[in-house]
Amino acid sequence: VLIFFVFIIVSCVFWFLFTYSENIVYEYEVPIKITNLPDKYIITSKVPQKIRVTSSDIGFHQLHLHWKKDKLPALQIDMTYLVDTTQRQYTVNNKMLRKILHDYPYTSTKQRIIETYPKEFTFHYEILHEKVVPIILVDSSDINDNFMLKNQIQLNHQKVKIFGNKTLLDSINYVYTKPILDTNITENKNIKLALDINPRLKTDLNEVTAIIKIERTTEKSLEIPINIINVPQGTIVRIFPSVAKVTFMVGLSHYKKITAQDFSLTLDYLQLQSTTDNDITKGKLNISTKHPFVKSIRLSPNEV
Repeated sequence: VLIFFVFIIVSCVFWFLFTYSENIVYEYEVPIKITNLPDKYIITSKVPQKIRVTSSDIGFHQLHLHWKKDKLPALQIDMTYLVDTTQRQYTVNNKMLRKILHDYPYTSTKQRIIETYPKEFTFHYEILHEKVVPIILVDSSDINDNFMLKNQIQLNHQKVKIFGNKTLLDSINYVYTKPILDTNITENKNIKLALDINPRLKTDLNEVTAIIKIERTTEKSLEIPINIINVPQGTIVRIFPSVAKVTFMVGLSHYKKITAQDFSLTLDYLQLQSTTDNDITKGKLNISTKHPFVKSIRLSPNEV
């Protein structure tokens, strides 16, 4: 019985070697991908997703194709040198398909293409208008309390070229990034961000890099004079005290740059509240600053 089984196995091996060492006809499907289409063009008609190929080749080569049939790479139709025509259409003819298939991975140089389906295909395209617009950063990040930005977050590209229908382009004046979502940032970072693009547009950029530089903070205090606003004509108002102490957190590199002139400290006459003494009123102070590298502002006193 053992000899019989050995004989069967040896026979199967010889049959396999004999069969697949000869040329056999095999049919397989290959995905199609249009590549390197210049930005100013857009395809407006359907392109076949796959092409069916019937070929003749040594069985071992065809067997390799069979094993890889679900993971075959796309057949790339290179449009780098697309030349515009009045018909605005491009035909991938059978000769072109055969040439591309000749260099296709997983096939041998001895492969003979018998037939492709479709034999050729045509797609239509349009020329797009173009416009350059600024990129606006969307920042939803959060920096650790012991740090703050050393300078404004920078993008490695300030502008993007967009391509599309003229009416659509006329309605677009800028492009946003996807938001920065990192939290509790404690070190310098370069973060890649996709652009939030209308799907009907093409761009010369798909993403930008946000450059975040941070530094440690320290506390600083200044005395700021109080400015009274909305005082009726002919009314004299005296306040005590006439200055308030402003305490805030600032980045180390900006510590010496921040002065009292960077703050506006006001008392609104219209919001004064009377006390038991008719000649004395109290009001809450309002502090503001346009300096971007100041945070956690505190006042003492906060009313006068």
